[in-house]
Amino acid sequence: MKKRTVLSPHTPIILPNWSAPGRIKSLFTTKLQDPYATHTLAQYLPEASDLKRTIDPVRLHQTHSAVVHRVEKKVQGLIGDALVTSTINIPCSIEVADCVPVLLCSENGKEIAAIHAGWRGLLAGVIENTTESLTTPPSKIKAWIGPAISKSVYSVGNDLRKSFCQRNPYYGNFFVEIKNKIYFDLRGAVKYTLETSGISNVYQTSRCVYQESESFFSFRREKTADRMMGIIWISDEP
Repeated sequence: MKKRTVLSPHTPIILPNWSAPGRIKSLFTTKLQDPYATHTLAQYLPEASDLKRTIDPVRLHQTHSAVVHRVEKKVQGLIGDALVTSTINIPCSIEVADCVPVLLCSENGKEIAAIHAGWRGLLAGVIENTTESLTTPPSKIKAWIGPAISKSVYSVGNDLRKSFCQRNPYYGNFFVEIKNKIYFDLRGAVKYTLETSGISNVYQTSRCVYQESESFFSFRREKTADRMMGIIWISDEP
């Protein structure tokens, strides 16, 4: 699998704005020149063993699907768009450049998941499939929705709106038509899907990868092969 995102001790990161248990570690990478990143991997993970594990997380060959994998050891090259584990020190990662990154953890810190939620995966049911793959009840799960493309710049076709409304008419609330263009609140639709799956404890950021060109990659903006990475793991430290 081609590694489009390079992780090093100097990779700038932001930390999710959620109240995860202490043993849950998570981060989201940014561009090297990001003026808002206040951490690097080396600062966040001072121990060499932690750095080594995190720089080489479990990665997926993502296909905008609803395929979820539960992993109990570090493997590479799995095809799918979500990872679930309850094993300590197995960092799970997903890559995004407009799509919505979603990290999940149980309230007791014993189970985690990472989801790549683009419109295709969302429509196919990647969030529901991930929730069903967890052994923890949804009511005991915390979620973090990370930087993604925002509604104000995400224009889509009417066929996409029809597809979502056919699946659930309520999705129509996440589309707005302005001057003959349709805009989609993908992040809002992801949050709604998490909540309808039983996960009510949802945290999120409003940062837009398309508008913040200094901080994030955006495929829609620059047709880049580079990606940001969301990583989550259960640490052996309390």
